[in-house]
Amino acid sequence: MTAEVMKWTKEMTTVLIDLYRGYECLWNKNSTNYRNRAMKAQAIINIAQQVGVHSEEVLRKLHNLRCQLNSEIRKVVKKRREGINYQSAWELFDTLLFMSETEIPPNPPHRTVPKTLGQYRHQKIPIP
Repeated sequence: MTAEVMKWTKEMTTVLIDLYRGYECLWNKNSTNYRNRAMKAQAIINIAQQVGVHSEEVLRKLHNLRCQLNSEIRKVVKKRREGINYQSAWELFDTLLFMSETEIPPNPPHRTVPKTLGQYRHQKIPIP
């Protein structure tokens, strides 16, 4: 028997994220209660009740959101290190950045294209 996967609406996901953000013990490693398992379990139960789903479903959805966020952050960081002005197209990216520990570099300043070797052909190059 296969467990039925729940379909999350945008509204449900937004409510979940807002509730999750309110429980720093679940995502903020600097929180004094981050290692408090009982408090974290109760927070998940509270969120599940408010969203109207089982706590396992809340945990599954949060796991998926975090994985997607980390994937998007890796893309953004990689592109920006390459000097590409890249912004994630994922609609929840900015909303979920509170969960990230990764410092995202700013977009690179506009760079001019370096000269090709052919452009140096007519310049005098001093020989030491």
